[in-house]
Amino acid sequence: EYVPLGQDAAIFYGFKDLRFKNNSDHAIVIFSKVFRNTLQVSIFSGNEDKAEVEIISKDKKVIDYQIIREKDSKLEAGQEIVVQEGVPGYQIKTYRIVRKEGEEKIEFLAEDTYKSVPMIVR
Repeated sequence: EYVPLGQDAAIFYGFKDLRFKNNSDHAIVIFSKVFRNTLQVSIFSGNEDKAEVEIISKDKKVIDYQIIREKDSKLEAGQEIVVQEGVPGYQIKTYRIVRKEGEEKIEFLAEDTYKSVPMIVR
């Protein structure tokens, strides 16, 4: 897992799919860097805002993988070969938590599904 489930991003060529709005009364500075194949983005503003923002993923559900059995006349009776290992899928919900002036606001962002990969056995 390179990032928590529900917090990854996909590239969709031909479309601008990363958008955000500065909803504060102050200018912001966006700083980004790539280090060892990891992109880090930081957003800075004046001390007046003093909001802490956290992105969390929860309510994870596991989607079991299927087992597909293929006949192979070259194998002896009772012998099996795993052609492809199965990988479970997941459903996950992602939320943004904003903490400011002693208050906490939780906002639902998305529900994502990661498909399972079937196990193939001959």
